[in-house]
Amino acid sequence: MDDKEKAGIGQIGFMQGTVIVYSFSGVFQKLASRYPMISIQFLLFYGCSIGILFVYAVLWQMILRKVPLTTAYSNRAVSMIWSMVWSVLLFQESTSWNQILGAIVICYGIYKVMASGDK
Repeated sequence: MDDKEKAGIGQIGFMQGTVIVYSFSGVFQKLASRYPMISIQFLLFYGCSIGILFVYAVLWQMILRKVPLTTAYSNRAVSMIWSMVWSVLLFQESTSWNQILGAIVICYGIYKVMASGDK
C-alpha cells in the first residue's frame, strides 16, 4: 500500500489521458445518435464507443493498481469538463456560465482531494 500513498505527476498525466479517452466515448455516442438505429453508420459509431470503453476499462485497472481510489475517482470528474470542450469544439454547441462555474467547482474539488494527500 505504500506505493499508493500519493499520485505523482506521471500518474496524474496518465489518469487525465485516460479520462480524455473515456470522454471520446460520449462523442461517438452523440455521432451514433444522428443515424437511424441499426444502420451501418449507427453501428460503426456505437461500436467505436464500446471499443473506447473497453480500452478505458483496461487503462482504469492500470490506474487503480498505482493510485488510491479517492484520487482516481476525483480525477475522473474531469470527464465532464472534457465533454463540454468536445461539445463546443466538435459540435458547435454553446456553454452556459452555470456550466463554466460547475467546471470550476469540479477543478477546485479535485485540487482539494489531491492536496489532502489521500488521508
